[in-house]
Amino acid sequence: MQPHLQTVKLLAVGLEVEIGDLIPIENPNEETIERKWMLLFHAIPFLGLLIPFGNIVFPIFLWIHKSKDNKIYDNHGKAIINFHCSINLYLIISLLLFFPFPGFNFFLTGAVFLFGIIISLVNILSATNSGTYNYPLSISFLK
Repeated sequence: MQPHLQTVKLLAVGLEVEIGDLIPIENPNEETIERKWMLLFHAIPFLGLLIPFGNIVFPIFLWIHKSKDNKIYDNHGKAIINFHCSINLYLIISLLLFFPFPGFNFFLTGAVFLFGIIISLVNILSATNSGTYNYPLSISFLK
């Protein structure tokens, strides 16, 4: 968690040091912009709920557009694309299991779907707050 800027200013005055000595900030505007891009990167797959395969197509376009700007965008983009490609693959497999196991299939498909949504929501919060992500059960389609 980041301290409020006013708190840092008061500490700097009280300790008679520069603000940069307490918190090394290269460019605070750049940090805000990076957080907004992280939010967009991790939230854009939810368009897949409205547009089939949008959870893969939109992140790919965003990753292609931003991957060369920053190594962080490249890493996050690959992780997001790999996770959502994996989730789509797992959903297709669970749907193919419908005919031999209709009752089990309903549970399996729902579990995969909910898993994808929950992991995506957790990573939105994690990426915007701490810049980290964790997409379990991802197949590394993009390295």
